[in-house]
Amino acid sequence: MKHYQSKQTGEGRDFIWKHPKGHWVLGSGGIALLSFVLVAGVWGPELTELAKGSLLDHRFFGYDLEEARGILYHLGQEGRARYAYPYLLVDSIFAIFMAGALCMGSLWALARIDGLKGRLATILPAVAVVMPIMAGLFDLWENYLLVQMTGLGIGIDDALIKETMRATSFKFGFYLFGIIAFLSCFALAFRVRK
Repeated sequence: MKHYQSKQTGEGRDFIWKHPKGHWVLGSGGIALLSFVLVAGVWGPELTELAKGSLLDHRFFGYDLEEARGILYHLGQEGRARYAYPYLLVDSIFAIFMAGALCMGSLWALARIDGLKGRLATILPAVAVVMPIMAGLFDLWENYLLVQMTGLGIGIDDALIKETMRATSFKFGFYLFGIIAFLSCFALAFRVRK
């Protein structure tokens, strides 16, 4: 366990987690960014055009069975195959490295904060680590379900749609809270250093 000396009080602080090096944070963030560019900038526009609307994993507010069948129908067999591989495969790489970058970035920033006390000292690190991990797990689960949907095509059923929509909703919610916690950690670290 690494021991940090507080500049203000001279008292030491112990951390449960080992704090990552900055290059690990930047490396994970770089891989997540590259994955995002491939998914959103290279393959996404073409697949969106084929689908005649936004892809299933981009629909924040959900979709019903008929909408999903319409998207899968318009994608066609070749479009569904490209949606599953490489699009969803690279999106899974994004999920892993985005969650890692948010967790490690938050821990890196938390290591630089002196004077974090009370409930905030307990809640912020937990939220900053748990939320991105949950977002990544739901993102991976959503991708798995979407691969199943692309294999079934218009033969999908309502139960699969509801489960996929839940995964999508939880993914976006956990990413939102994870990003807020990440930004809060950096804001606190910057404020304390001034």
